[in-house]
Amino acid sequence: MTKVISNPSILNNKELNFVDMHHHSIFSDGNKTPKYIAKYFIKKKRGVCIADHNQIKGAVYLAKQKELFSIPAIEITSKEAKDILGYFYNIRDLQSFWEKEIQKKIRNNALFNLNRTTLSIHDIVEKIKQYSGIPILAHPFTFKPKNAEKFLFDKDFMRKIKGTEIFACGRAKNNQIKLITQLNKPIVAGSDSHLVSSLNTLTGSYFFDKDSFLDSILKKENIIYYQKENYFFKTFHNLIVLKNNIHLKAPKNF
Repeated sequence: MTKVISNPSILNNKELNFVDMHHHSIFSDGNKTPKYIAKYFIKKKRGVCIADHNQIKGAVYLAKQKELFSIPAIEITSKEAKDILGYFYNIRDLQSFWEKEIQKKIRNNALFNLNRTTLSIHDIVEKIKQYSGIPILAHPFTFKPKNAEKFLFDKDFMRKIKGTEIFACGRAKNNQIKLITQLNKPIVAGSDSHLVSSLNTLTGSYFFDKDSFLDSILKKENIIYYQKENYFFKTFHNLIVLKNNIHLKAPKNF
């Protein structure tokens, strides 16, 4: 069973590989380049997944950094404005998935960018699995319209989804943590950072290769490390996300 731990002393265990499973870059609505993110996490001796909205350039960049532990990832937004995280065992599967299933399904999100595609949340889950990926329900307790808590009570959906994200950007109440753990599904955690991770929300495993790390999550043998984010940091972070999605521009380089 996945363990949720808030004691920071666990981070000193050198046998554990801690990864921020949900980070954004300038290729969606983040403020940092993949190059900056890679250098930061190499320095901190932690792994990271760039899971940009409907984009994979950041994940592809990380896959080329031999010093960095990273898992190919993407965050897909459904036509209902709900987010699904997809984790892949290799970058080729992610690239194939994006090129064939996502690239031409991205909607023109005017005014405030919700990053929606034309796919339903059920379609996204099934398509990720067709490419040997792991679909995870992202931040079910986040703000509306992205809040997806109702899907936790949808038995048909929960049979299809592989797991859920328990924390994102330092948000989760005790009753929400209890609900997620009682579902008895695989759990991941990440900062959902659009700035740079505070390293307060991490997924840990005793494995340092991608396949075994992902398998440990599916087997519920992983560890979740979590510390609540500072109120002012969360507020500032949310304002940055708001600004970036009103004035979103596609970057031309790293």
